Amino acid sequence: MSNYENLARFYDSVTGNQKQSAIFVRKLINKYRPNAKTLMDTACGTGPHLVHLSRHFDTYGLDICPEMLSIAYNKLPGVPLYQGDMTKFNFGKLYDVIICMNDSINHLTGKESWLNFFKNIFNNLEEDGIFICSINTLYNLNRLSDLPPDIHQFGNNYLITKVRNKKNNLYEWDLRLFEYLSNNQYYLHDSILHQISYKPAEIRKLLSRIFKKMYIFDSEQKAVSVRCSRLYCVAVK
Repeated sequence: MSNYENLARFYDSVTGNQKQSAIFVRKLINKYRPNAKTLMDTACGTGPHLVHLSRHFDTYGLDICPEMLSIAYNKLPGVPLYQGDMTKFNFGKLYDVIICMNDSINHLTGKESWLNFFKNIFNNLEEDGIFICSINTLYNLNRLSDLPPDIHQFGNNYLITKVRNKKNNLYEWDLRLFEYLSNNQYYLHDSILHQISYKPAEIRKLLSRIFKKMYIFDSEQKAVSVRCSRLYCVAVK
């Protein structure tokens, strides 16, 4: 799994409030499981999706990074949040909906890990429950690896990101966050993350080993094209 402990304090400032993504998730729920009441957000991070979805569902969150969860606790009073591995969790409860957003699944760097994750999701869903997942595509990862480093300014801070193609669909994210202190002095936070992805047909094949029905599409709910940057899956138990 990835390590976000150095980025936790800055995560919301870099990624935004995720409102539009949460609206998209709710539309999918209304379409595929309109009577849903309970929702688990795996790899919930600082809880940006839960902030919006908690207004409509009984929500729960899970993340492996305590630094991310500590921020989520402050934003989500009363929402049960757990620290743990999303490929292994079991809290003795079944959920109508389980989500995994922000391409978090890509940090599971191997097909066996993806398969174990899907199995665990299946075991934690109610009958006819749905799993919603966003996935960074091979096309997008390869495109990013061909680009020069990306420089993103937020406030007086800077995040420099360089993506490198390692091998076997594995990509390294070199993140260097320069936190402004004072008098033009900065503190450097270094993080190395990894992501892996597969062709849509391979993803469908993995899902089909666990789920009886699935839908795979782009952000407009259209068929995934060769130039799709992110695909979405809805799998039904």
